[in-house]
Amino acid sequence: MVGHSEGGTAAIIAASKAQASNFLVLLATPGVLGPEVIVRQTLDISRLKTNDPKILAGVEQRQRALLNIVQQISDNKHARARLIPAMIPPIPLPPEQAAQMQKLAENKADMMTTPAYRYMLEDNPPKNLRTIKCPVLALNGSKDLLVAAEPNLKSIEKALKTGGNRDVTVRELSGLNHLFQTAPTGAVTEYEGLTETFSPTALQALGDWIVQRTK
Repeated sequence: MVGHSEGGTAAIIAASKAQASNFLVLLATPGVLGPEVIVRQTLDISRLKTNDPKILAGVEQRQRALLNIVQQISDNKHARARLIPAMIPPIPLPPEQAAQMQKLAENKADMMTTPAYRYMLEDNPPKNLRTIKCPVLALNGSKDLLVAAEPNLKSIEKALKTGGNRDVTVRELSGLNHLFQTAPTGAVTEYEGLTETFSPTALQALGDWIVQRTK
């Protein structure tokens, strides 16, 4: 089985239950708890605009507060009622800007209360990975801003080995974004303009590893 990003999350669940899995390849797949994936994602994207420690600390505090609301309030209507005002700055704004801010907050609140988002917050990769015994390859790009390579690869490797898996390979591939394209910064806005569909380096790493385990 091979899974990318949330597809990797699904593949982990499937591999933990299926006895017939010959191998598992995780591409840019979360390896840490759901909330930590989202917080790191928010910070990495924010770092494209600023490296000011105070601003980044504020970004993290705000994101964690929003996630806490979703996790603590299961009723979507009540959760949205808390989320929307928490996302709007408590300062007077011109009517047009205020309306735009309100709409953006409503859209984000709707997204954060979907079943998929709630499922992601509850995701526990370390627990699920400890049950997987088949060979596992985990690849991430160094410029992945959605699933940061270092913490997620480290967590994947630790969980698998803790569970007794003896065939674990993790690799961080230099210069690649979340879609395994060679990218300037890794920003999501770059995706559409890149002509590379999938890095030859990543394809080689993936292909060589699978061939070695399926001879």
